Amino acid sequence: MRFSWAVLLGVMACLSVAAAVRVSPVAVSATPAGVVVLGADGQLALATWNSNGNFQPIGRIYTVVLDMAAGVIDGKLAIFVVSLAGDRKSSVVTQYLGNGREVRNWLKAGVRLSGIALDSAGETIYVTGGPGSSIYTIALRGEVAPRLLCSVASMDQIGSITVDSPHGRLFVSDISRGDVYAIDLATKSAKQVATSLGDVSALAFDPQLGALYIADSLGRIWKTDPSAPAGKAVRLPVKEPLREPLGLSLGPDGDLLLGDRATGDVLEIKPSGIVSRRFH
Repeated sequence: MRFSWAVLLGVMACLSVAAAVRVSPVAVSATPAGVVVLGADGQLALATWNSNGNFQPIGRIYTVVLDMAAGVIDGKLAIFVVSLAGDRKSSVVTQYLGNGREVRNWLKAGVRLSGIALDSAGETIYVTGGPGSSIYTIALRGEVAPRLLCSVASMDQIGSITVDSPHGRLFVSDISRGDVYAIDLATKSAKQVATSLGDVSALAFDPQLGALYIADSLGRIWKTDPSAPAGKAVRLPVKEPLREPLGLSLGPDGDLLLGDRATGDVLEIKPSGIVSRRFH
């Protein structure tokens, strides 16, 4: 869908008068407007592509935040955040605009969600969590609450999620085992595509290369072909140490955007492993 440049210019104008902020990233999304980041303290911020790389505040969420996804819906920057509800037993998915204004939210009562992914083309949100390592969907055109898509019986603790829209697949991680599964959206069947990594903290898929990127808690990034046998992930030779990678997103020209919570930086990483830019 075509991005509204009027909206982008409005976002940039608002950001230009705000002071830069330091963010401890727990989630990162690459969008046409720039890099959107969610901090551990609930801070939402954006760094435009043509800026000096400093994050400007969008807004603040005053509850426990878990994950975030962003993209373009109806020509506008849309940001979706998963957080805990006031009872700490339920979860809320909230949509924000690029200026931080809350648009709407969806409550999942009695379920603790964890990961979120946005399929902009299909106007659908996918979230993970709950009992039985479940995946839920939210159709942006009228869904009032997350709806159960399927559960993955072979997983212990479902976590991160990303979308392969062209092939009708989701990729989800098993946090405790370090495994990654592909979920066929048509059949709801699960196939293991990577195994025995560190605690998987983030996923990103490149549909052009057919490559799935996986970040783990040991500071490593892996690359695998989901069509190949499970366990064939190859470590990406990143040229500098990563301490606590939590957010991962596919950026322009196939580069990766990776958030390191320990340093507060978001790194733009070439497929060769070279760090080409730093947002902070």
